[in-house]
Amino acid sequence: MTNLGPNFYPKLIQISSEVGIKPEDLLCVMVSESGLNPAAVEPKYGGGGLVGFMPSTLKGLKFPGSPQDFVKLQGQDQLDWVKKLVQGYGKSFSSATQYYVANFFPVALRLPGIKSGNNNAAFIESNPETIKVKGNTYSKKYYDVGIKLPVSVEISAYEANPLFDRTKKGYITYGDMAAQVERTKKSSIYIKALQEMNNATGYVVSKSNNEHTSFNIGELISKLEQF
Repeated sequence: MTNLGPNFYPKLIQISSEVGIKPEDLLCVMVSESGLNPAAVEPKYGGGGLVGFMPSTLKGLKFPGSPQDFVKLQGQDQLDWVKKLVQGYGKSFSSATQYYVANFFPVALRLPGIKSGNNNAAFIESNPETIKVKGNTYSKKYYDVGIKLPVSVEISAYEANPLFDRTKKGYITYGDMAAQVERTKKSSIYIKALQEMNNATGYVVSKSNNEHTSFNIGELISKLEQF
């Protein structure tokens, strides 16, 4: 894979353990967002790097450089900022889908349907129900859980991500994100990355359900100590 760095997979497993997410789930989101290319940049909105960091996200994380500087980093160095981002969510993730929702639209984690993993739960809509408060128009579903999200932000997020609403129904659901995860898991890039992670660390993922089945911790520590 392009410019990941020699310590990428051992560090990925270490960081995943520290933030409470399976490395294969984090890897899945990276493949979907960037093709596992640290130098990837989305030309229209400027998302870049392994997980598609927006310029505003990098600023919020206090990255000491520009978005252009970030995508020049090796993948193993970007992982430190991925860790900081995930820690900012203040929770562990039970699946790649749940993490993908957080990576894509973190405020959605407050919605009951997203918390419970309801496939029918919509979290971004092209025409959401609104509520007006003191002259401001907010998305009602977010307002109901204590978030004053301008409706324009939700609409813009929908319009910027047509990939997820493949049936053009006008909204994106938890199930849409789960479907994208499943497509990614069948991709050659993801399958190759799992093999490279196994070769580098001894970490094994079940082919049937992507549940972690075995892992040589001694081998990983030995590899980490080389760097």
